[in-house]
Amino acid sequence: MAIRLDLELSALLDELLTDFAVPGAAAQVVSRNRVRKAVAGVESTASAFPVGPHSRFGIGSISKIPTIAVALSLMDERGIGLDTPLAHLLPDLEFAEPGLAARITVRHVVTHSSGLQSDHFPDLPPGDDLLTRYVASCRTVGALHDPGERFSYCNSGFILLGAVAERLGGRPWPELLTQRVLVPLGMADTVLGAGGDTDEPVRGHVVDPATGVLVEEPFWLPAPVGPAGLLSTTTEDLTRFLGAVLPGRPGRFARAAAVMAGPGIATPPGHSLLGARRWLPGWAEWDLDGLRVLGYDGCIGNQCSAVRIVPDEDFTAVVLTNALEGEWVAAELLDHVLAEAFDVRVPALPEPAPAGGPLPRTAVYTRDGATLVLEHDGPDPVLSLRFGGDIAPWTAMEFHRAPLRPAGDRLWVVDLDRGSREVAFDGPLVGGAPEWLHFEVQAHRLAR
Repeated sequence: MAIRLDLELSALLDELLTDFAVPGAAAQVVSRNRVRKAVAGVESTASAFPVGPHSRFGIGSISKIPTIAVALSLMDERGIGLDTPLAHLLPDLEFAEPGLAARITVRHVVTHSSGLQSDHFPDLPPGDDLLTRYVASCRTVGALHDPGERFSYCNSGFILLGAVAERLGGRPWPELLTQRVLVPLGMADTVLGAGGDTDEPVRGHVVDPATGVLVEEPFWLPAPVGPAGLLSTTTEDLTRFLGAVLPGRPGRFARAAAVMAGPGIATPPGHSLLGARRWLPGWAEWDLDGLRVLGYDGCIGNQCSAVRIVPDEDFTAVVLTNALEGEWVAAELLDHVLAEAFDVRVPALPEPAPAGGPLPRTAVYTRDGATLVLEHDGPDPVLSLRFGGDIAPWTAMEFHRAPLRPAGDRLWVVDLDRGSREVAFDGPLVGGAPEWLHFEVQAHRLAR
């Protein structure tokens, strides 16, 4: 069957690919009964094969939405609530801190407030008992903060949520996903990666910092990451799934969808989903001039994608790209279609403003695998980021001595080659430095 593309949306997408040096992308916007599709560019700079409606992109953390829907629907069928501790659902789960599994609830996991080490990604071989082995590996996993204390994005919790679904559903995660999502919804173009590099034709790309040239540089994460980020899909399949989890829609996920859009936790400045100030059990949430917008972003293998829904208006928008810089393509296109449909815009970064107090000359902030170093270049603060451990592959996102400019009380903006980000300091002073630094979607604690 021929698929009709929206020429205006395709032209905008093509323009954005040029502006941000991204090889290829696909988009789909559904507004009540109107469907608009767009494709532009190539799946890979090596193959030069054009992106089409059936091109399958890695969607990274957007994979968490099906995981939440499946786990919550299984819990609902058994009368299990969000405030159930992980220790009750996974009796063999132990962390480095004794008793921590009994203090972390499913609500903490789905709202990214568990405090767990974010990126525990052991390289375990695939198999039906993969997530059982992952649970056993968590004995070394520590906590950054107390459960429920603050928002800090956590991938590890969603791998455990996949293990919870397995225990409740009695099947390995790939079978549960296929049985409860892919087959019923007709998502024939969606696959769950098995870990390692991928042979998918759509490849990830980054700009080589040494040459400034766009290069193909895909990478994948180990097999256990599946429930947290290893889905590859098309705009058509993903839009179909999002329609099934729209709050208020009847269907197999109706009760789970209501919980996913329920009360959440406030998110501080300093995370990358611009303007989102709450994280619900299933979504980031924006209030755009009174318009409630829900969404999720995802990056994997140097491919970045984003989705936005407006539940009260039956509006869904999906953008999939094959480069790290694709996050800006997605942000610009989504900003455009939301402004076009509802005359609203995602808030811009804060304007320069007097700082809420001086920063220490030097300070080091850490979370598992990531280190942020605050220094000064003369009178001006600068920030560096480096990765290691299980998240060492994310080196394309590292930066060195990027300038910080004040934007308000304990709020700063760091200007990077790939765009600007908020940086927020929080908590009591420890030796003259704030205890917490929020950057991207995660909290980093002052090293002592």
